[in-house]
Amino acid sequence: MKRYLIFYCPWGNVNNTTTLSGIPFYLIDFLKKNFDLIIMDTTNINSVKLDALTSFIAKFLDIFSLIVTRLLQERSFQMGGVHIRFNYIMGRRLEKISRKYNNTPILTVGFGATRFYRGNSPVFNYIDGTFSYKINYHVDQKKLTRWERYNIFRTDMNGIKNSTVILCSSEIVSLSIERLLKANNLQINTKLAVTGIGANIPERLSYSERTVEPFTDICFIYTNFYKKGGDVMLKIAKLSGSKNYRFHFIGKIPDIEINEFDNVIFHGFIDKKLNLNAYLDVIKICAVNLMPTKADLTPHVICECNAYGIPTIANNIGGIKDLIGKGGILIEGLNEQDYLSAIEEILMNIDVRSKQSFEKYLTEQRWSVVSEKISEEINSYCVIEPKN
Repeated sequence: MKRYLIFYCPWGNVNNTTTLSGIPFYLIDFLKKNFDLIIMDTTNINSVKLDALTSFIAKFLDIFSLIVTRLLQERSFQMGGVHIRFNYIMGRRLEKISRKYNNTPILTVGFGATRFYRGNSPVFNYIDGTFSYKINYHVDQKKLTRWERYNIFRTDMNGIKNSTVILCSSEIVSLSIERLLKANNLQINTKLAVTGIGANIPERLSYSERTVEPFTDICFIYTNFYKKGGDVMLKIAKLSGSKNYRFHFIGKIPDIEINEFDNVIFHGFIDKKLNLNAYLDVIKICAVNLMPTKADLTPHVICECNAYGIPTIANNIGGIKDLIGKGGILIEGLNEQDYLSAIEEILMNIDVRSKQSFEKYLTEQRWSVVSEKISEEINSYCVIEPKN
């Protein structure tokens, strides 16, 4: 018999592939095989009405936080851990849902929803990093006020303590939480489990064989051109002019003179939900994926490339080390020549490295595999009985 599971995603619509990098969209159908899901997202979360006192406290926290932030620094820093009002409302809504579906386990994403949670239902938090961990790669910490740092810290600490089990997207994320707790001399009852992360493509479309064409096609897939190392990629393309490399840039075309790069094809942004075949048609022909990224945690694109046997060469930051597998190569830093040397190294043994990358996807990075791990954690930890 299936048990009920509340999937709480207050950050967006679970049917949108861009919500939380597509995690809910690709994960939910697999969870349905093991649970009867009660889905709460932006399309129905407003039906959970808050009382007048809760709304007043939330508004007070919002105004108080903004005033303190602007007194300390004349700007409002945009980070989830600082938006106390939003976190407070999420926590109260989570409590109302837990009372409505008494003792039903809750699966949510990120510590924002659990910072103020005081309910009795067990909460399983699936994360790709604490806020403290994320700002290491996305924010200049010298610009943070003490108030902002305090709220980021409190969101992490309370979110951890109010979670029953934290489902980590990578081993590195789990270790970062352990270090955070140790640094603050905290011992908690919360369990840490590594469940991995999946490739955001339909599993039936993956394949394992690679062939090297007359041109060696190399992909670079990005959302933020410069944070993902687009400037480094352009230098790599220029340095490789004498080689038979052809680079495919998938993402918003940067404001540069693109005609001066004869060996770069700028495809622009391709929406996978609306035009998946066009996206896959590009990456299928590529032999190598490059990620000279300056700001990343657990990029899904590595998993997607592994699904097509495409090894990744990436800067060794965040949780990337846990994703690329034996087929890829980690680079310490952003030296263009290091990436060119790594491309040559991979191409010398492309068949083996391609199979190793696909094996990483096959055994760890399919959402069906990740879903089973999440389901096992929920079913093994919950003492409640499944529904009749």
